[in-house]
Amino acid sequence: MPIAQEGALFIADPAVIGATYSWTFTGSATPSTSNAASVAVEWSTPGNYTGTLTISRGGCSQIYTHNIVITQAVFAA
Repeated sequence: MPIAQEGALFIADPAVIGATYSWTFTGSATPSTSNAASVAVEWSTPGNYTGTLTISRGGCSQIYTHNIVITQAVFAA
């Protein structure tokens, strides 16, 4: 499980030539959006969040949604 204040890597694998990617993440995610095939995201606070990836190519789109649980940071800030 990802931990607050530590990065989590999300990857569209395999990356599709000619496709566009659109990531969105809820809550305190940094970054909250990305157009790359892979993205490292960090949440500042624990909680339940959602990550959504939309892959588009040739007029077609596919949407993938993932529930993400972020636990308490190991060390207090």
